[in-house]
Amino acid sequence: MTGQKLSLTDPRIHRFYRTIGCVFNQTAFYANIQPDDRVISTIFELEDDALWKSMDKQQIKSLPPVPQANLMVPDIDTFEIEATLEKDLKKKFEQI
Repeated sequence: MTGQKLSLTDPRIHRFYRTIGCVFNQTAFYANIQPDDRVISTIFELEDDALWKSMDKQQIKSLPPVPQANLMVPDIDTFEIEATLEKDLKKKFEQI
């Protein structure tokens, strides 16, 4: 869900991932059908039909494109809003 990429040899992989349910990119999707899907036990031979169930690549191509998310920084001044909010809260507490 984060989009973060890690090599299988990266020692941090066990901190970020406990299990692998699927592997995918823009052209392929593979579901893990191994009895044990923990990272340490998963075999990543994606073409092995006994380990991975693949989705038909033509079906993937036929899916409608997903609109790109707009990840632009907002135009608001968050520091100014924070300072105003803090000032207002202090006034409210002084009135109690």
